[in-house]
Amino acid sequence: MSLRLEQEFADIRKRYGSLDNLTADEIAGLVDCCRRADNPFGDMNGSLVDAPVAVVRGQSFYPLTVGASIWLDEFVVKWWGNDDTCYFWALVYALVHAREKDAFTGLVEESAARWAILKTCLRFTFAKAELEKAVDLALGRAKSEPDRTHHPDESAKTDWFALVSRLEATSGIARDDWLWGRSAAYTVKAYHEMHAFAAANAGGRSGCRAFDELDKAINALARLKKSIKERLAK
Repeated sequence: MSLRLEQEFADIRKRYGSLDNLTADEIAGLVDCCRRADNPFGDMNGSLVDAPVAVVRGQSFYPLTVGASIWLDEFVVKWWGNDDTCYFWALVYALVHAREKDAFTGLVEESAARWAILKTCLRFTFAKAELEKAVDLALGRAKSEPDRTHHPDESAKTDWFALVSRLEATSGIARDDWLWGRSAAYTVKAYHEMHAFAAANAGGRSGCRAFDELDKAINALARLKKSIKERLAK
């Protein structure tokens, strides 16, 4: 039981003698409002895994996750940073398996990575042009953008492990969900929203989605307490 819920129950006992006067729906409502107020990011758990951004002849392609980005930055760039062809196929592998942690386990040697990439790409039954279109969709590249085989370098400058650790501590969502459950772009967006939320609570600017969710939860709690008071006063 959270401290907020304990305080609400204690307040009701003080006002009305016990919790026995509450209905089951009122107790459930208090639990839900306090849960939402304690963790305004709780709704993220329900949206951690989303649909692929491209499907070609049954093969799904996903945006890069943090975990897949780390593999590209720490290993693939070292092996094939100057080889556009090899890098392209490694990128394809990362987009296909972006949400599969096990698909990257052990791929710390070039030979093992080559074999894993080959096994994945041998099952493709579509043309190179279809593949390149799927890669562009997964990377969010517009047709008007120049053709690039390398993903943007910004990820290489990001301290992903520190960022994910902060997200885990703030949201309560496990680090593996941030590493493999969502795109890197979504993870960065969530981090910035949480940072803005912390600033709002410290007196900084408000208006981020998380602050709005907290405000809604607190207002819902206030309305529920008011309805309980009005019912018991009759």
